[in-house]
Parts: sequence; C-alpha cells; structure tokens
Amino acid sequence: MQKSRYKDFEGLKTRTRKEYLVHGSKLIVGIGTIFLLAVAYNLFGPKPILYKPGVYTGEGQGHHSKIVVQIETTAYQITDVIIIEENEMPIIGKVVYKEIPESVIRYNTANVNMVAGATYTSTGVLNAIEEAIDQAKINRESDERQ
Repeated sequence: MQKSRYKDFEGLKTRTRKEYLVHGSKLIVGIGTIFLLAVAYNLFGPKPILYKPGVYTGEGQGHHSKIVVQIETTAYQITDVIIIEENEMPIIGKVVYKEIPESVIRYNTANVNMVAGATYTSTGVLNAIEEAIDQAKINRESDERQ
C-alpha cells in the first residue's frame, strides 16, 4: 500500500501525513506554551508598589472616644493593624477590633464592611485605618518626580 503524500509549494518537499501531524502538533504546543507564559506573566508578573514600607498611625472618632490605630505595611500589602487607644464599650469593641483589622489585612484595603450594630465604632476604626493608609500610600505623581 502506498503512503499518501501531500506536496508543498510545487513539489519542493513532499511530506507524509504523519509528518504533517507531527509538525502541526509541535506548532500547537509552541503556541500553547506562549499563551501559558503570557497568562503567567499577567498573574505573577511585576506588581505595582502600593505603599511605603513602615508603621503608620491614624485616628478616628468612635461612639464614646477617640480610636487610634497603627498599621504596618510592606510595599505591596497591609501586614498588621493594631488598635492602640480606645475607650469604647468592651462588648462591642471586642467584635469590631477583631473583625475589621482581619478584613483590612485580607483585602488590603480599608473599604470593608462595618460590623452590624456597631456603626459608630466601626466608622471610627475604619476612619483611623484610612488615615494611616493615606500616609502609607505611594503618591504616584510626586514619587515619580523624585
């Protein structure tokens, strides 16, 4: 039985069906590799620097008193939120001081949900965190000129 042959460009080279399949497979693997590298670069490529690494303090007004927080940042994330000063009702403050800092660290922003039933205390903590984050944020325009 004779092998079927296909001709490329007026008989310059004759290939078997198997050779076409091997060549096509290599082409598909190459294109797939390029695609995966592009996806990996987008997912794991360089991250924008968001913060100046350091420790920053902010204040907010709670329901009963001033709330002072301290945040710690790396160039890319908020790593710690500590309540330094407060005089809120312990039963409400305990929940707020646990939930909000965890959410801020997890989502890397002060744009998180408040604790239901503790609106004023939540607002005070979030305002204090936002003030500290504003100090830590990279100001693209002024920092690029330096």
